Amino acid sequence: MSENVISTSSTLHVTAYCMQMLMEVILSKLNQNHPGVLKLGVGQIYGFGNFDENAPSLKKDLESISGSFVNGKYLYDKKREVLSGKPIIKLNRPYKHLIFEYLGYENIESFINENIKNKKEKAKQLALINTPEKDLVHYYVSYHFGEYKEIVKSQMTVKDNWKSLEYKYLYPQDDGSIKTFTYFGDIKKRADALHIQTRTFMDGKMVPGGETILYIGYGDPAKSKFILGVFSAFDINNKLIAVKCINANDTGWMDNKL
Repeated sequence: MSENVISTSSTLHVTAYCMQMLMEVILSKLNQNHPGVLKLGVGQIYGFGNFDENAPSLKKDLESISGSFVNGKYLYDKKREVLSGKPIIKLNRPYKHLIFEYLGYENIESFINENIKNKKEKAKQLALINTPEKDLVHYYVSYHFGEYKEIVKSQMTVKDNWKSLEYKYLYPQDDGSIKTFTYFGDIKKRADALHIQTRTFMDGKMVPGGETILYIGYGDPAKSKFILGVFSAFDINNKLIAVKCINANDTGWMDNKL
């Protein structure tokens, strides 16, 4: 495992599959330490609400290791994120170290090697912890119906964990050549949609380029094969356009070249 990747971030990213497995092993360990504790209810197990501080709980076990306060509801909330369908779960300090120490593992990699037998899920988790989140790049092919009543294609490149993107629109010319027009955008997620404010070069300077709204639901947009939305901006001919667009997940963009 690339320890330098994990140590430079306060957050550890795990797949829903890995998190589910992790919670099962944690609760099994808790029950081994305190037989019957799993029958006492989630408040007592995780240590929140009106739980009995004198009775066994995961919170008390973790605090005995850390020597400091532990928010027992934190892991319960992570379990609920898995049940809600969230594909990637984030574990912050001190939990990203504490839970593996509690289970007797040196790190997440040693846990994965012993507990995740599904090769596909194992590879997915290992790739996730060995890739800095800021370096993950997602490619989409975006289509919109343009002013000349024809479909215009673009490459949409998403970077920085869905915080920024680049639209590179391709305009076919009469002589068979292609002209490109590029928008740079900042992404803000609100509820189940991405709101994108773009900028572009015009008249020798960077100017506001328009706005895109993409519906993503409540899942991970990187897992969606298609993202639908609306797009309004000035195009390569400095004319106002307002269109519906569809963005198709295409990790092979660099090979296909459209």
